[in-house]
Amino acid sequence: MPHDPQALTHDDLDELGRALCTPLWHGEALDSCLLLDRRDLFLASLGLMSSELLSPHAALELVVARLQLDVDNGDLATSSLKKVTGHLARYTKVLEQLRNVTDVRATGPGDVIAFINFPVARGRLTANTRDNRRYALAKYYEVLRDLGQYVGDPLAGISIARNDSTALRALVDAEIDRCRLKAARNYRDTRGPAGWAFVEATATTSEIPAILPADVDLARSRVWLDGGARNAPRWGYLTEWGMEAVARHLENVDAEPGVPLLYSGTAGETSAQAASCKLIHDTLRRAGLGGDRRVRPGSVRAWAGAHLYADTGDLALVARRLGLRSLDDTARTISLDWSDPVEPPAHRRST
Repeated sequence: MPHDPQALTHDDLDELGRALCTPLWHGEALDSCLLLDRRDLFLASLGLMSSELLSPHAALELVVARLQLDVDNGDLATSSLKKVTGHLARYTKVLEQLRNVTDVRATGPGDVIAFINFPVARGRLTANTRDNRRYALAKYYEVLRDLGQYVGDPLAGISIARNDSTALRALVDAEIDRCRLKAARNYRDTRGPAGWAFVEATATTSEIPAILPADVDLARSRVWLDGGARNAPRWGYLTEWGMEAVARHLENVDAEPGVPLLYSGTAGETSAQAASCKLIHDTLRRAGLGGDRRVRPGSVRAWAGAHLYADTGDLALVARRLGLRSLDDTARTISLDWSDPVEPPAHRRST
C-alpha cells in the first residue's frame, strides 16, 4: 500500500496495524523488515488529527511509525522497538478483544492495569514482565499525546508493587539495550562492553575480576564463573550482543593466559570488586539509570534470570544459572511471588 500522506485514511492505518499484529498474535517473531516501510507514516498521520475515531490497531500503527523515527535518530535501539511493538500488539489485542475498546482516546487506568497484570502463557507473571509492559505503555501514550491523540496519563500513580521502594529491581529490555549503547566510554573502549557482557551472562562484580581468557568459550557462547565466596561455580551464557563484545575485547587486548581479562590490579579482592562495581555503575550512569536507587549491578542478573524463567518456567534452572543455592533467594532476585496459597476443598472451608 502506498504511503501517500494525501491518500492515507484511518482505515489504512487500521489495516496496517492488523497486518503488524497478526504474526505476533500467532507467536511468530517480528520481522525487522515489517517496520522499515513505516518511516514515512508519521508525517502521513498528521492529516488524521481531526479523526473522530482512533481504533487500537490504527493507534498501534501510528505509535510504531513514530518510534521508528527515534530509531533512525539513534534515540531508540532497533531491538527495543521490536520488543515494545510486541508488547503493544498484545495490548491492542487486550483492548479490542477483552476490553471492547473501539477508540483508544477512551482508554484509562483500568485498561493499562488489566494489561500490566495480564497472565503470561507460561509460568508466573513477574515484576520484570510488568515493568516491560509498563515501559511499552509509557512510550505508547507519550507518542499519542505528542500527536494530539490522547489527553492525560493513564499510567500516573501506577507502579509495580514491591515490598521495599529501594529493593533491587530487574532492568527492563529497553534499559538493557540502552546500557549496551552506552557501555563503551568511547569508540576505542572494549573493556566496558566486555564487562557488561559478563553481567548479562549472570556474572557478579566479585566474579568479573577473576575471569581469565581461557574461561571464555566463544564456540559455545559461554564463560566460566568461579562463584566467588557466595555463589556456586557455573557456566554463564553470553547473549548474542555479549558474544560480539567479548570477541572484540579479546581481539583488542594482548590477553595472557593467567592474567584476568578486565582487572590488572594487585590490591586484593575488595579492590577488584570495587573496580568491577565502578565499571558497571559507569555504564548505568551513562544510560541515565544512575539516579534510581533500585538499579544496581545485580539488576542485570535479575533481568537475565527473569528472562530465563519467563522462557522456561523452571525456577531451579534459574537458580543454577545464577549460582544461587536457594529457590527462595532466586524468587526474590527475579521479583517472583511463587508461594501458592493452600485452598482446602469446599467441604473443609469455614462458612
